[in-house]
Amino acid sequence: MAAISSLRVAVFGISRSGKDYTIKKVIETMGALGMNLAHYPGVPTIREYSLSVLGKEFVNTTEEEKGCLMDIFRRNIFDRRKTPFLIQDEHYCYPVLYGGKPLVNEYTAAKFPFKLKKDAGDLREYEVMLEERWIRGCDMIFYLHPDPEEIIERMRNSEGAKRNMQITSEDIFCWMEFEVSSLKEICARYDLCFEILEENNGAYEKITRRICDMVSEPAAVQIRRSQAEPET
Repeated sequence: MAAISSLRVAVFGISRSGKDYTIKKVIETMGALGMNLAHYPGVPTIREYSLSVLGKEFVNTTEEEKGCLMDIFRRNIFDRRKTPFLIQDEHYCYPVLYGGKPLVNEYTAAKFPFKLKKDAGDLREYEVMLEERWIRGCDMIFYLHPDPEEIIERMRNSEGAKRNMQITSEDIFCWMEFEVSSLKEICARYDLCFEILEENNGAYEKITRRICDMVSEPAAVQIRRSQAEPET
């Protein structure tokens, strides 16, 4: 099927927004059409790097070591020679407070390096994990934006560290709006394809259609890529 030599698709969304399910369905659908999309779960892969590269658990690494591990991960997945076709789940940021209080669990105890950024509208603070240089290396960016009440229910019913009883609907709405506005600004700067998907059930179908559309216009893909490719 592929009329282009490589493709980078990023699926953004806050925690419990449906990224794993959506990506799984996109991979299945595109595979049936002849395009094999690779996917590397960020947290498990970086934890494996920590053991194989540094010989210790990620939670025991320094901030500098965490940054190096993230850089290794990003450079590997963005190497189009190694992985021509990729779909990646992405987190742009996390709130500093959930329901007015910090959240403490096994994930927040071993945070990735971040930069604090304040929402100019309501002054909430967010920990931005993803550097702009890696966003601009994508060909297509999608944002899953389900109803906040759906996400609240999933967070309340999740198990282990994924369970969050502190977060409020307002927290979720503001978190998503901050991510959307930030990503829109970045995508506009580099002329990247950006689309918000509000219905999870049909999200994977829309993504597969957009991929098929992009494959049919390889010249346009190459022009955008030449303008936005990250320096590695």
